[in-house]
Amino acid sequence: MTNPDDKSAESAAVTELRVQVGILGERVFGIDKNLGSRIEILGQKFDAFTQELKSTYATKTDLSIVDEKVRKVQDNQGWVIKLIIGGVIVAVLGLVIAKGGVPHP
Repeated sequence: MTNPDDKSAESAAVTELRVQVGILGERVFGIDKNLGSRIEILGQKFDAFTQELKSTYATKTDLSIVDEKVRKVQDNQGWVIKLIIGGVIVAVLGLVIAKGGVPHP
């Protein structure tokens, strides 16, 4: 036969165990909820970082295109200056030839 005090102690131990399991469950739920919100924040930060990275890449690509166009303009500018100088020389020579050469005193 079992002692009623043993049953009472066993019942109290089971009750205490259930309380501890409940507290542990609440803690785990709190940790899980906290981790979930942190993961969500990290996901948002990662999305923002990815968007910024794409924007930076697009800007860098656009900048390289602009740089290439500026180099072409600079090359063409050199030819334009050479053509203008050549035109001035031809005009001066044309004037000299049209007037009959250089006058002698």
